[in-house]
Amino acid sequence: MATLRPSAANNGSLSWARRFFRPLGFANGSRSGLFLVFGGLMMLFCVERLNWYLNNAVCSRPDLDIPGECYRYHHGFHGAAYRLHIVTVIPGSFLACLQFIPALQRGKFVLFHRISGYLVLVLSILGAVTAGIIGNVAVGGTLLMQVGQFVAVGSFGFALAMAYISIRRLEIDQHREWMLRAWSYAGMIITMRPMLITMALAISGPESPYYQPMACKIIDFILHGSHEGMDNGPHEKMMDLTPGCAAYVTGENPAQFTAVRANWADDNIVETAAAIQIAFTMSGYLSFLIHAAAAELYINKTSGESERLRVVSKHRRMPDILNLTSGSHQEK
Repeated sequence: MATLRPSAANNGSLSWARRFFRPLGFANGSRSGLFLVFGGLMMLFCVERLNWYLNNAVCSRPDLDIPGECYRYHHGFHGAAYRLHIVTVIPGSFLACLQFIPALQRGKFVLFHRISGYLVLVLSILGAVTAGIIGNVAVGGTLLMQVGQFVAVGSFGFALAMAYISIRRLEIDQHREWMLRAWSYAGMIITMRPMLITMALAISGPESPYYQPMACKIIDFILHGSHEGMDNGPHEKMMDLTPGCAAYVTGENPAQFTAVRANWADDNIVETAAAIQIAFTMSGYLSFLIHAAAAELYINKTSGESERLRVVSKHRRMPDILNLTSGSHQEK
């Protein structure tokens, strides 16, 4: 019977793939491919955010951020929390990706893995806490937004805590699974980007039925571009775009809110902000559900690795068990 032999081209590509993923310690090409896609995207995202931070210096250029988002972050408590969030999550997320490379988990790199792991844990906790702090004002700060922020941050923090408890108990298999969950949840921030743009464009239009409540002082900030320009510049454009802010313009109600139509358009930045704020919340919920399901699916598909690590964990705990047993016999 004739047999099909792989072509030279296929052999060459397979050989190249093996030369790439074997030094990294991956058991097969599929796992190395998944790391390249998801870990690589996270690392690229961190590099891009670092470049954004260096150029923006946290709202020194509001045009580089979501319209109106910099209103709360120029100074004060939320501004400090926002800055701390940025400078902790970027290096923490980048280091976390390195933690999933098998070659950096054993041999001469064990110490690096442990030290880096504690550093990732500290940076992640700070990032999660500060994310919770700014959650009540971020991207509109609606109640639905705050609930979503609480669920995402709470799930991430819980997974990190369980991962830490597991490794302290030398339950390496459980440590792996909880870390996979934690950073899968964190990865939702990348998936949100294309979903946000798609949703914002989908709900936009001059007759869109979707509206977002916005504070008139933030609309004023969007149109004037700085705190210094507020209350001093002409308000004709503001009245033309958002007539519901009349009480704010006259000074009768400085805390006035108004409903703004969701419409991503070049000639109306206020309605663009409304579309982004609505889409941000919904894309956040959807991306979290996708990432939570993906984590459980991957853990289930790689149950063999969990079983292998469970056996390794038992062997590493064996000396402690023997010491406890011998100690109890001596007491008797």
